[in-house]
Amino acid sequence: MEVVPTGAKGQKFRVGDDVLAIQQAKFSLTGDTTINLQVPPLEIRETDWRSWYQRVTVEDIWGNRLPRTGSGSERSGDDCYISGWFGRPSGWFNAPARRVIVEDWVVLEYKVRFTFKDVPLP
Repeated sequence: MEVVPTGAKGQKFRVGDDVLAIQQAKFSLTGDTTINLQVPPLEIRETDWRSWYQRVTVEDIWGNRLPRTGSGSERSGDDCYISGWFGRPSGWFNAPARRVIVEDWVVLEYKVRFTFKDVPLP
């Protein structure tokens, strides 16, 4: 797991074998946080994009994870970017974002044998 301070525009860091770069880390007065990351070139498969979204979280100054309010992606040639928008937990005042956390995952793929069967409903 890599912890990156917000406000670290242009900072590169390693997650597993991949190198990512922060393009933008912005906290607004309304309590919203925007994170834009350059990620390694991805396959066209949607699962590749989703895995990066799920690995990025933002914490406030007390270590509370901020809820994700949206995400997006952009590709320009081999350059790939993801964006995440994070709000503040309901009932909280505008605590500033403190850290961007990017988790390192090990993905294991394997086949599982199964059979579809008709199961009577109760």
